[in-house]
Amino acid sequence: MDVVVDDEGYQDPTIEEHRIVRTPSISLREVPDEDDGYQDVFPCNDDRSVIERKPSIPSLRSDPTEPPPLRLPPSDFSLRDYVLATGKGGSWNEKFQQLMEGRSEDPAKEMIRVNQLLDLSRRFDARALEIGEQIIQDLFLPMESRRYRPITHLLGGIAGGDKYVEDGILFKLALDSRGIYGEDAFAMKAAHHDLKSVMALIDCKIQGLHLPLLGVVHHRGYAMSAQAIIPIDGIRSHKYGSRDGGSSMKTDAHFIRLLGTACSILNLQPHYLNGVKVCGAGDMEGHLGTDGRSYVIDTARLFPPVHPINKARGSFLYRLFRPEFLQQLKFPLNSDAFSKFARDSPREDLQRVIEATSILENFVIPQFARDLVKNPKILKSGISAERSDDPDLEEFLQLEADMHVRGVNMRYLMQILHGVSDASQGSQDPDIFKLKVLIITEMVARVIKDEIFRKWRAIRSGSADEYCRICAEYLNSVFFFSDTSLWNFVFPELISEKFLLSADKSTSVSSVSSALTLTSVNALWERVQVLVNFKLKKQHGEMLNFWDVTLGSTVKRQFGLVTFSKFPGIFPDFPRSRFQVEPVNSTSQVGNRRILKSFISKTG
Repeated sequence: MDVVVDDEGYQDPTIEEHRIVRTPSISLREVPDEDDGYQDVFPCNDDRSVIERKPSIPSLRSDPTEPPPLRLPPSDFSLRDYVLATGKGGSWNEKFQQLMEGRSEDPAKEMIRVNQLLDLSRRFDARALEIGEQIIQDLFLPMESRRYRPITHLLGGIAGGDKYVEDGILFKLALDSRGIYGEDAFAMKAAHHDLKSVMALIDCKIQGLHLPLLGVVHHRGYAMSAQAIIPIDGIRSHKYGSRDGGSSMKTDAHFIRLLGTACSILNLQPHYLNGVKVCGAGDMEGHLGTDGRSYVIDTARLFPPVHPINKARGSFLYRLFRPEFLQQLKFPLNSDAFSKFARDSPREDLQRVIEATSILENFVIPQFARDLVKNPKILKSGISAERSDDPDLEEFLQLEADMHVRGVNMRYLMQILHGVSDASQGSQDPDIFKLKVLIITEMVARVIKDEIFRKWRAIRSGSADEYCRICAEYLNSVFFFSDTSLWNFVFPELISEKFLLSADKSTSVSSVSSALTLTSVNALWERVQVLVNFKLKKQHGEMLNFWDVTLGSTVKRQFGLVTFSKFPGIFPDFPRSRFQVEPVNSTSQVGNRRILKSFISKTG
């Protein structure tokens, strides 16, 4: 099967090659994919009546990060068929939908409903975390030794990793097993975009539009979406959207009305594909549930991509605008820009996305940096009797929150640092200096997180000690400078790759290396623990052994606090303001700042 490339030369989410074993009496035909919206190949009998739909244990694969096998069931086999056959449907969805439908104008009743919703969310998160942890820990065990076994061969789907169903929850391992995204980290971003889109659609408060209860589990460097099973029935309940990568589209007046309203609220531009009106992304699906509710799924591409000027493979799948930025624009954007789903869209739709990218990078971000210089409100004053140049955890969280409120993605941290430097030239204000320390430390922390996750995903063992050992060794190399090449060469390269975008053409790796001298290692020690989600038994300044590291897990959630952590008293959560949940105050204090100038050689 050939790769489809659009007019701009960007690769579409299609599969380059299928390797199918042809068996006697079975023919091959292409049908819509059950979950992902990409084309798949299903073996099927000509007479469907002779097919027995009995769930079976999949054959053992030597490596679960490899693409799942393409020996899949008939096209009309659905998740509902599996749930009915195994009794694993659960009741999460019905409880969730009833609470979402029970909005009240009475403040007292509404508070009761919100509290019940938060309680349901916490219980769902706890159960998803328990199961998700076990799935990830068992990934490289023999199939017969796993507690939960994948059913990917029953449900189909080729865009990601294996799928599991347990206790009314559908788990999808976010891996780039088919090379669609470019690397696993970007597949994980797509899982978070799905969560973000569901949250945005729920915020629209459109009567009759139903979304699933959803979370993203993080453990040992992996991400896994966890969705309450909804009562839809595959192609039999499919009413709207494309299930075959845009080759065909279904339309329904009811879903057009619901999603058209959402597009108006979110500032998204409806467009046409194959003569059918599309509201949002073309591979979003609308289903009429067996409970009579109208469900929308596969929302990861609801928000449009920024102009992919560097032509990174699959960037239109994960490098997206934030919804807060779209609210600032005076014109709507096409969700499907720079993908094959926009092949019938007017050229003006792509030009608007290019213009919006320029507005974000050349106006919104520089203005945000100038506002920080004028009023660095994210920096606390008077929080302790002794002033410290070290940022604390709350300031990191506040920086992230302020960026998101302005519609600025975290990938623009380097550009914000440049803007702060340009707007504060000659300034001796200690708050400005601390602001620079905060930004560069956040970038280093995120690079360290990515590297630890990458090292963890390379482990082919289920032993927790191995993960702790890898983590301890890497942190020792970072904080005790036994490997100075990390600071001189590796970190500058990684930061340049992660944070230097189209607007940063004048920035060199050597200037990044110079900026690293501002890193606060004390604050970095604290921040890395939050981002990676582990707990260290020793303070900064002490060598680590593997037993000094305790691994944790989190669930990125829809309601209440952003994350559900195994260490809720140690890792502060940032609240979602619309539920008026009080923030968890961090009690962690950092010591005196240490400058890295003596450890980083001058390069360039």
